[in-house]
Amino acid sequence: MTAVPFMSCHGLAPQEGDQPAGSDTQLTGVNGRLLERVADLEWRGLVHETLGGVAASGTGATGVTEALHRLTGLVVTAEDCFGNLQAWAGPTGSAPPAPLPPRRRAQLLGNARRSPEPVRQGDRVVAVAQRRDEALGVLTLVDPEQRAGEPELFVLEHAATVLAIELGHRRSLVELELRLRRELMDDLLDGTDDESAVSRAQALGHDLRRPHQVLAVRWPGATTEVALTHALETAVSRVVDTKPLLGRRSGGVVAVLPCPDEHTARRHWNELYRAVTERLQPPGGAIGVGGGCSAPSGLPKSYAEARRALRVRVASTSPAGITVDHDLGIYRLLSPGTDDAELRAYVREWLGPLLDYDAASGTDLVMTLLRYLECGGNYDAAAHALVIHRSTLRYRLRRIREINGRDLGTVDTRLNMHVAARAWQMMQGVT
Repeated sequence: MTAVPFMSCHGLAPQEGDQPAGSDTQLTGVNGRLLERVADLEWRGLVHETLGGVAASGTGATGVTEALHRLTGLVVTAEDCFGNLQAWAGPTGSAPPAPLPPRRRAQLLGNARRSPEPVRQGDRVVAVAQRRDEALGVLTLVDPEQRAGEPELFVLEHAATVLAIELGHRRSLVELELRLRRELMDDLLDGTDDESAVSRAQALGHDLRRPHQVLAVRWPGATTEVALTHALETAVSRVVDTKPLLGRRSGGVVAVLPCPDEHTARRHWNELYRAVTERLQPPGGAIGVGGGCSAPSGLPKSYAEARRALRVRVASTSPAGITVDHDLGIYRLLSPGTDDAELRAYVREWLGPLLDYDAASGTDLVMTLLRYLECGGNYDAAAHALVIHRSTLRYRLRRIREINGRDLGTVDTRLNMHVAARAWQMMQGVT
């Protein structure tokens, strides 16, 4: 049987007479290529092992850049899809490279997304970490000496794949958590059983076994609901030292958070309002606070109370601020509900002629009456609140007495007309 030719990697020696004369050079070349191939396979195995370890560790962009630097010796950066630096790695004493100008970066990113392989531009070699057609991040080798060759490009390409998987996984987790939080908030505000709510909240890092209450927030000056949500979350985390459950409803934001100690509740809510105001400009938002409840099944009631407190605050002469439902007093009886026929009848009884006159003439006498009564009958304060002259106010009040046929000097009349005007305001949603 003919002997196997010599291959140094297998530790086999050539036998005399097994190869024709002059074959040593050829054999040396074969062995050399084989050694190169073995070395290449070992290198690729090291790359896969290193990057696989990064993927398993969950260290994200930091782990990827550090591994890529170890394998290539070059400075490495990882950016998000907007060009913000997420992580970088390089030799001791080095600094992250300066970002590319926006136009140059956009051009380089466009070229990299169209190429199946890493792309070089000047001293940068770039690979895009993307999921399907969506760019999630960008990996860059900084190579001013132009020494990155096939091995470095191989590592960069595989590192970009690992980064894409990591970023895609994290985005999926974030999207899942947001969806679960949104669904939990909807169920809490609409009504759900206690056991399910507690277990679902616990999975999201919230303890609903403690007494909680609902906040309804409206901030006309906020640029977006996202900005309002972030400001409220930051403020609650600072004041309450906990992360609230947040949702969006009716043009505002709703929060579920633990009840404060009853002895410090007023100071607590004022601090929370100031903390939100510090983060949102211009100021002028309103917050309504519902009552506390010992179980999640009580949160729909707290939510209704928070909305009522918010309506009262928005409809008041000082619409900016925070109102707690517990402090509403008689106004807790005025919020329209599913059966508000009696309340509407009460409003008609005391304000009917004025409401009809305003509707027919396009005037605003009911609001004039309300502002006057809420200013305690002070002419100057009421005129200022209505932005009219004092004599104009006197004329309107005289017309109100003529049309409504009631004497505002009588205590009972004054009280009932004030309550009726407040109830009308709340039902109309007038600010």
